[in-house]
Parts: sequence; structure tokens; C-alpha cells
Amino acid sequence: MASADNSNPQETVVDGDHEEKDQNQTAEQTEPERTEDEKRVRTLTNKGKELYENEVQKYSTKIDKIWNEIEHIPSEIEKIGNDIKAPSALASNLDDMGKKYEKENKIFFEYLTRTNTSESQKELDSQKATFDKGKDIIQNLRKRIRDSRMEITESVSKSLQGTMSSSVSSMLFKKHMEA
Repeated sequence: MASADNSNPQETVVDGDHEEKDQNQTAEQTEPERTEDEKRVRTLTNKGKELYENEVQKYSTKIDKIWNEIEHIPSEIEKIGNDIKAPSALASNLDDMGKKYEKENKIFFEYLTRTNTSESQKELDSQKATFDKGKDIIQNLRKRIRDSRMEITESVSKSLQGTMSSSVSSMLFKKHMEA
């Protein structure tokens, strides 16, 4: 039968083992899990660098194609004229391109994060800055389209008012002439 006396070497060792296990379990439980950002930064071999650069080029080309379409929007806004349907079509087109732009950038960001090299981290920072500027430009284009839509609606409304006024005046004049 074991006593609380520490003179029994077997009991001391058993208690010591339990204490060590408890300390190890506590250390494992309190150690936070590493996030993607905290993982060791990788270094690429020459072949790895070549593959990385090809992937970056592929993603950049996709994003550039989408951005080239977005760059045509300002000239399209200028061509709207008084076509009341044009702003809606242009806004829809811009929304579609904006979604594609966001989706492709997100995929590219995920790739750069997974790659986790010093080069990919720099590229990620650069791409995020460019993406944020692009989002601002898209938002400004949306505002310009909305403003254009309002101007056209106001113009058409005033035009209709003038037409209605002249129609009413003409009807009153006819009635006055008949009387």
C-alpha cells in the first residue's frame, strides 16, 4: 500500500512520470497552431523558380485581359449620349468584369500565399495594392455610369414635360379656336 511518504523511490518515480506527462500535455495544448503566415518561408530550386514565374505570368495575363476590358468602359460612358438603355447595359457589363477581376485576383492571391516564398510574398503585397486601386477605379466607373443614367433620365423627363406642355397648349388653343 502506498503512503504519502516520499521515501518510497517507486512512488516518487511514478509520481514524477505523471507530472512530466501532465506538463508535456499542457505544453502541447497551450502551444498555438501555426497559421499560413507563420509557416517557414520556402526557398525555391531553379526549376521551382521557373515554374513559379510561369504561374505568375499565367495569372498576370488573365488579370491583364480582364483589366483591358475594364479600361474601355470610360470611352463607352462618353459614347452613351441620350440612349436610356445604354447605361444599364454598361453597368451590367462592368459588374460582370468586376466579378471576374475579383475572382481571378483571389485565385492568384491564394496561389501566392500557398507558395510562401520571399518572392511570392513581395508579389502578393504588390498585387494586393494593384487590386485595391483597381477596385477603387471600378467603383468610380460605377458612379460615373449611375450619374450618366441620372442625367439621361432627367433629360428625357424634361423633354417629355416640354412635349406634354406643348400638347396641352395646342389642345387648349384648338378648343379656344372651336369656340
